[in-house]
Amino acid sequence: MKTHDTKKTIAQMVGLCCTLLMASILLMPVAVAQPMTPPMQMPVPEIEITAIEFSNTDAIEGQEVTISITIENMNSTMAFDNITLSLYLDYEVVHNFTEISLDEAESATYEYVWDSESGTHNVSALLVINEMPLMDTQISEELIVGLGDVSTIIVALLAILLAILVIVAVPSVFAVIRK
Repeated sequence: MKTHDTKKTIAQMVGLCCTLLMASILLMPVAVAQPMTPPMQMPVPEIEITAIEFSNTDAIEGQEVTISITIENMNSTMAFDNITLSLYLDYEVVHNFTEISLDEAESATYEYVWDSESGTHNVSALLVINEMPLMDTQISEELIVGLGDVSTIIVALLAILLAILVIVAVPSVFAVIRK
């Protein structure tokens, strides 16, 4: 068999394969659109965080502030367990209240004591059930904590001002004495 005949045979085989492929595509049955069944969805628990409250809204740095979080089962026919209440302070978890159970239409309050720091703070809470965060339960409150004892701050500022005056004035005094 000559090289020319081999090339011709290969070309015919490729052509035949292409023809068969096209025929199979054209003869394929067209899929009839079937209505899709929606995926089974888990019922959303009717549990809410109803309040975040602070024991002292006029706190100054260093004072203890009790953060109280109230959660409520709004469902009057179903109890829930394996609940975790996550408390965030400035977007970081500071405490998890775990193994919470709530009977039908029951509420509960959880407390966390925090040694306050000055500044504006975001306090938020989120419920987690069976390790699944319930994002629509998250609530946040803002707490502003003052600097602390104002008289201590004023005394410190006066001491700094006096030190600056001494540093500036001492060379001038020595210059007058030398003359």
